[in-house]
Amino acid sequence: MTQSSRSLHRLSRRKFVATVGALAVGAAVAPAIAMRSVGQANRAVPLASGIPDLGAFSAATHEQFRVANASSSTPRLTLDSVSEWSPHGFTQQSQLLGGEYFRLRFSAPVGEPLGQDTYQLEHDRLGSFPLFIVPGDSASGRQSYTAVIGRLPMQTA
Repeated sequence: MTQSSRSLHRLSRRKFVATVGALAVGAAVAPAIAMRSVGQANRAVPLASGIPDLGAFSAATHEQFRVANASSSTPRLTLDSVSEWSPHGFTQQSQLLGGEYFRLRFSAPVGEPLGQDTYQLEHDRLGSFPLFIVPGDSASGRQSYTAVIGRLPMQTA
């Protein structure tokens, strides 16, 4: 037996498991660190349509939006909540990858509800932009609506 083969036989199970565990942790952490730097360079940029980002909508929570092209009697929607989500199930993973994924919950007095469609919304600070909304349930005299925004990371110059 050579010297190197004898040293391989001296590796205990405990040392083997510890070494393999350390390698596994390193393999899992290294891509996350690399993706974090990529995510910082590839932040989601505003879409050409001018739809505001997560921070802008969050700042407008509980404020009213006018529905410019609605043919119904529901001219104003109140933004009730803004919540992050991820198509991958992990919000932090989406942030690492530089994407922006969030859900908007609106409500309006029950009346003639807006149908599922794209509407031109107007807000005093956020301006005017198209948004696809879906009606939800109506409870406590309010009709709910949902919009889902999903932005992939884009390269910035």
